[in-house]
Amino acid sequence: MYNKSFDFPKQHATVHLNADLRNKGAAPYFATQLGEGFHQELWELYVMGNKKNVDAQMTHDDATKEAMARI
Repeated sequence: MYNKSFDFPKQHATVHLNADLRNKGAAPYFATQLGEGFHQELWELYVMGNKKNVDAQMTHDDATKEAMARI
């Protein structure tokens, strides 16, 4: 719309960088993107609900699916 790119590191994240590296260590293979399989599972849970109070419904449905998988 405005021809702007927001694809740049956020400044506030650098404030925590030293503490994060000390506490958690370097993560050369770390990615913040969800895997495709996880995204599909979330989408299925979303579609099953009525699009209202989504977090609670998805959490309940996920717990139900996990319980059924353990049986």
